[in-house]
This record gives sequence, structure tokens and C-alpha cells, in this order.
Amino acid sequence: MTNYAPHLSRKEFRAICNAHNIPARDRAALAGLVYHGKPVGPRLFPKIDGRWRRSRKNGQYAKCMEALLAALSAPFLAEHRFPPKDWQPGDPKPS
Repeated sequence: MTNYAPHLSRKEFRAICNAHNIPARDRAALAGLVYHGKPVGPRLFPKIDGRWRRSRKNGQYAKCMEALLAALSAPFLAEHRFPPKDWQPGDPKPS
């Protein structure tokens, strides 16, 4: 089984879920989605998708997913910064 999030530890995953008050019964399905790309199932899908359907009662799930996506993309965003460390401004070439 492929791990799609090798740089996100289980401790970080639990901390994000704790910060957004995700119940323990839903964390296994979220971990399967984040780490292995498994579908979450018909019971959890409306909770995750609720924010995008203008439903406010399950907003903590959408905020949790936003935090998980930010944590997953953080290493990739840190690698691509401009300007590089060795970059020096040069003289503009005269026309």
C-alpha cells in the first residue's frame, strides 16, 4: 500500500485532528484518505463535503482538511522560493 504522505507523522495528524475536534470514530477514515488515498465512505463524505455545499454544521471537518492540506504541501512550498540564496541584482543592460 502506497503512503502518499511520508513526511506527515501520525503525531502531527493527531494534533491537527485534536485542534479541530474531530471525533475518534472518524479519524481512521481520514487517515486512510490522507495517507493511502482511500475513499472516506458514505457516512463521512457529507461531513467533509458539507462546507462546500454551504452547510455550516460540519465546518470543523473542512477546516481540518484545509490544515491537513497545508501540512502536506508545506515541504514543497519551502523548496520553491524566489530569489535563490546566490542571486544578486545585476546592472540593467543599456539599450
